[in-house]
Amino acid sequence: ADLAVGDRRGEGLRPAGAEAPDRVRLATIAHSVRWQALAPDDALITSDRGSGYTEIAAARTTDGGTPQALIYSPPGAASSITVDLSRIGTSVTATWEDPSGVRSMSAGTDLSGSHAFTRPGKNTGGDNDWVLVLTAP
Repeated sequence: ADLAVGDRRGEGLRPAGAEAPDRVRLATIAHSVRWQALAPDDALITSDRGSGYTEIAAARTTDGGTPQALIYSPPGAASSITVDLSRIGTSVTATWEDPSGVRSMSAGTDLSGSHAFTRPGKNTGGDNDWVLVLTAP
């Protein structure tokens, strides 16, 4: 399946020639949220969104279930972004997911309001792209 968010193409999410472990990892990230309930939400990113190939893609669930969001930060995007967590809820848990390897790290718990996130640096594949997964109870 093509990993796209709304009408945005998922080119950055699945690089050409991606090895099977990369595809498995991306599927694992995708299945951590209710993918079918995601809708693009550009208002989540309140600073340094970028454009073109460096544009940060954001989507959140809109089905009334547990509020969740995915934010994809491609290589070349700003290393820090500010997110309006009030669009998701209160007491948000944030996790950085490495799209190229089995690695994740906490980006904070019990977060709310406007919050700045800084990418963890290079991922397992040596690139700077990461997926920020946000969940509110």
